[in-house]
Amino acid sequence: MAPACHLSPTRITEDQPLRSTGPAKRRPRPSLLHDRKTLATVLGNLLSTAVDRNEAARAQGATDAYAASATTVFHALDAPAIGVVAYMERLAHYSYCSAPVLLMAYRYIERVTGAMSERVSGVAADELTVHRLMIASVVVAAKTHDDDFLSNHHYALVGGLPLDELNALEVGLLELLGWRTTVTEAEFVDVDMRVAAVVEEIEDAAAATATVASPPPTRKSAPAQSSPTSVQAAAVGYQNYRWSAVAAKCS
Repeated sequence: MAPACHLSPTRITEDQPLRSTGPAKRRPRPSLLHDRKTLATVLGNLLSTAVDRNEAARAQGATDAYAASATTVFHALDAPAIGVVAYMERLAHYSYCSAPVLLMAYRYIERVTGAMSERVSGVAADELTVHRLMIASVVVAAKTHDDDFLSNHHYALVGGLPLDELNALEVGLLELLGWRTTVTEAEFVDVDMRVAAVVEEIEDAAAATATVASPPPTRKSAPAQSSPTSVQAAAVGYQNYRWSAVAAKCS
C-alpha cells in the first residue's frame, strides 16, 4: 500500500502558462565569505581606489585635518614597491586567515582613516601608510576572530617587516581603535554588500565587453547539390548516347 501523501499534486490548466511571463530575475549572489581569494582582490582594489583618491586630494592641497597630522608609526619612509592589491592577496594567502578576518581588517582601516577625536587622531590611507595599516589590521582581526592564529614572527615575515615594527603597529592600531576590536553583524553585512556590488559591476562590464568583442557566429554554407531537373536531364542524355552507340553498331 502506497504511503499517504499530504501534498496535493500541481494541476496545470490549459490557460495556465508553463513558464513565467515576467522579467527574468538574477539569482542572488552567494556571500564572498566563502571565497577568500576573490574577497582579498576586491578589498585590495577598494583600498587602492581610496589611496589614489587621497593622493590626488593631497596633490591638489585639499587635505583633511587628520591627513595633515604629524607622522605616526604607520608612516613609512618610502612607498613599498608591491602594490596594494598584490599585498592584500599576499596577506590573505600566507596568513592562513579566514575570509571574515579580511572583512574585519577592512572595517578597521575604515574606522582608523575616519577617526577624529580629542584623545587620538586618525591616519590617512595613502601610499606611505596603507600597507602598514593592512598588515596590522589583519593581525588584530585574526587574533580577534579566528580560534587558531599564527605568531607575530610569522606575520612579520609575511608582511615584510621586522618583528619589533609589527609589534608597534599592532599596539598603535589598537590605540586608534580605542581597543574596540569587535565588528558588529550590521558592519559585516554592510561591507559584504559593498564588496558584492563591486564584483557584480565587474562581471557585468566583462560580459558587456565580451558581447561587443565577439563576432556573431557564422554558419557554413552547405555544399551545392544538383537539382532533380539537372539529374534527370543528365540521365536522359546518357541514355540517348547509349542508344545512338547501339544503333551505330547495328547499322
